[in-house]
Amino acid sequence: DQALELLPSDYWRWYLMANAPESSDAAFTLEQFQQTINADLANVFGNFVNRITRFAASKFESEVPDGGAPGSHEEKLYGEFAERLTALTQCHEQMEMRKAAAELRAIWVAGNEYLQNAAPWTALKTDRDAAAVGVRTGLNACALFAILAQPFIPDAAKTVLDALGVPEQNRSWPKPDDRGVWDALPRGHKFTPPDVLFKKIEDEHVVEWNARFGGGGPAQ
Repeated sequence: DQALELLPSDYWRWYLMANAPESSDAAFTLEQFQQTINADLANVFGNFVNRITRFAASKFESEVPDGGAPGSHEEKLYGEFAERLTALTQCHEQMEMRKAAAELRAIWVAGNEYLQNAAPWTALKTDRDAAAVGVRTGLNACALFAILAQPFIPDAAKTVLDALGVPEQNRSWPKPDDRGVWDALPRGHKFTPPDVLFKKIEDEHVVEWNARFGGGGPAQ
């Protein structure tokens, strides 16, 4: 009953939906909770949104850039996204939330890998159009990733979608075969980078909470 005094609901929602088995009891430790939140929400989803929105804000005047055409890096992302989205949709339909969380996390990871490969910050030095493609794809990915995250972390998802200026009516579940989702944000559209979405849980927090709640070992 004191969980929300410690952290926002998205942290708890994600951990429980991503880890709790659907048909049995499960052990809970604050250490495992810390590891999951930091790895999934801070380092993967939060890091992706932060990197691309802040880069776009500093180098492309906080707007979705025009110019350039998708290439091999984009095609790889499109393909993996479509495949994972099909699986994610099926998991939701079958109410398999732990598997759905794993598929969603894999989509976020694919986004981070795309940024590493497309490297718009490097491309910008020699080819602004190539950098524009990377930024545009990354910003549209932010919107897509947030839309898919709504069942799990609704508050953070809303923060991202609001920051990107995505209208409420455009926040519905995408279709795997719809390439238009990768160019859904209007070119020239202004946005505001959101603040850090998820603060990492530090070791001292875990020590403090274990002492406060009589932890130390796993609790059922």
